[in-house]
Amino acid sequence: MMPPRLRQWSAQRAARYAAPLPPDQPLSDGDPRDIPAAAFDRQLLGADLHARRLSAPETDAAIAVAVRDGQDLAARHAGTAQALAVQLGVRVESVAGDNRFGTIFQFAEYTAKPPRVLIYDYAMETVAEAAASHDISLLPAQPAEVYLAHELYHHLDQLRPVTVSRAVRVTAFALGPIRLTSGLPALAEIGACAFAAALTGLPWHPRLLDLLALRTIAPAAAAAMEMALRRTANQTTAA
Repeated sequence: MMPPRLRQWSAQRAARYAAPLPPDQPLSDGDPRDIPAAAFDRQLLGADLHARRLSAPETDAAIAVAVRDGQDLAARHAGTAQALAVQLGVRVESVAGDNRFGTIFQFAEYTAKPPRVLIYDYAMETVAEAAASHDISLLPAQPAEVYLAHELYHHLDQLRPVTVSRAVRVTAFALGPIRLTSGLPALAEIGACAFAAALTGLPWHPRLLDLLALRTIAPAAAAAMEMALRRTANQTTAA
């Protein structure tokens, strides 16, 4: 089950909070390609409650573990995401219907039993049109391939005896000699992004696609997200 903080991030990724733009809220007008991948990864890890217990060097090390895992896994699975899905026996379905569920704008989703990935066509069209409107090339990747690859990483991760979320342990509770440790579920999202970019050849961090869609469907959320990302990038640079 997804921890509350990671569930909150997941909701943001699915474009929750699609409220009208406040009158004093500036639109996103910068080039999102300026945002370094490390800022996206730090934002992902920051959604994990237990990640707050990590020092700055430990945070960087944890992110590096997940990024390396995603890249290494992609190197062992050459070819397209569609071909990999067939090889893994994961059914891929395109959903032409509504991808909005209440306030959630869904891009894609994975279910383990039976293994299946749903790709929401309208979301893919929104991403492609947003990228084109900002003159941002996603080639050689296509949105559907990127989101499919992201979900396939979760499938591959779940097949292993030790998932990437357990690769780094943090102390969740300590009382005298008693110590309870926890993994970091957000590492799976970081690994999935690294895997998707490496497998598809996407020249940008995959979270950029989410951000582009947000600019279209939830400009206030996009502006807030970009502000937070740029703040994180500046803090990382200053450190």
